[in-house]
Amino acid sequence: MADHIKINTTLLREMGSSLGRLRDEFTHSTDITGAAKGEMGSGDVADALNNFASDWSKKRDELTKGLDTLSKTATGSADHWDGLDADLAKAIEKAFDQARGAK
Repeated sequence: MADHIKINTTLLREMGSSLGRLRDEFTHSTDITGAAKGEMGSGDVADALNNFASDWSKKRDELTKGLDTLSKTATGSADHWDGLDADLAKAIEKAFDQARGAK
């Protein structure tokens, strides 16, 4: 079975942490139009930036929720795989111990 399933739980856990940090960056990012509003003046560029920022604010919430789900899923998966590995190792050791005792 070890030849068929290989999960790098350290990497999976690191990915979960990275996704969590990215989620935090999106959560705490500022409104880009506020900083540039005075420098854009009026006209097409200002309107385009405003439209982009408005759409971005709406999509940022969706992205943040998705990143949160992915972060928790990756970290939880690593925990479950490690738990499964430990449980299987205990079961194998117990089976060997019982087999040795039967001899």
